[in-house]
Amino acid sequence: MSIDDSKSWSVQASWVIPGDGRIIRQGVLRGRGETIEAVGPAGAVARAKNHRTLENVAILPGLVNAHAHLELSHLRGLLPRRASM
Repeated sequence: MSIDDSKSWSVQASWVIPGDGRIIRQGVLRGRGETIEAVGPAGAVARAKNHRTLENVAILPGLVNAHAHLELSHLRGLLPRRASM
């Protein structure tokens, strides 16, 4: 699916958490194509013609599961390798 870079869009949600420490109640994201151009409270960020309002939703950056099982590290080389798919 290709995204038309010429079309602007905006989404309003109950909560927007942009990842910079702010938590915005009734926040708006405005963008063009795949690029987010503005994030802020409703009223401070202009809505695009292509706008959606999402109720009872929080928008936040994708989360990364960056954990390790250090308790298994002593097993390196002792477990059989998984067959490649």
